[in-house]
Amino acid sequence: MAAKEMDRGTVQFGLVAAGAEFIRSSGNVFADLGLENAEEELAKALLASAIRQTLRERRLSQSDAAGILRTDQARVFDLMNGKIASMSYERLFRYLGALNYRVRLTIEPVDLEPVDERERVPVP
Repeated sequence: MAAKEMDRGTVQFGLVAAGAEFIRSSGNVFADLGLENAEEELAKALLASAIRQTLRERRLSQSDAAGILRTDQARVFDLMNGKIASMSYERLFRYLGALNYRVRLTIEPVDLEPVDERERVPVP
């Protein structure tokens, strides 16, 4: 299967039928899937992603990462594999602190469009 370059730098794999229609993402895959706590899930995913990226950049083994994060290797394994449902914000903040990051929270109103009213994008 060939990859096609799409707008905003994303890559789509697979075949798409001519004339197929897609709904443009809201920017939050959890909201697009209709999950109840979509904003919270996205926030945790972004925190975990920053931790994973840092651990990869530092080329740490899971055992070494566990020592730095003051946790066990099993939790690092879960984190590296996106299994973060049982991890709290506090835990993720603590991990970022152990990696010498400062976490800042921003609170602002957002205007989210309902999924049905987002722009439909035809595929050429």
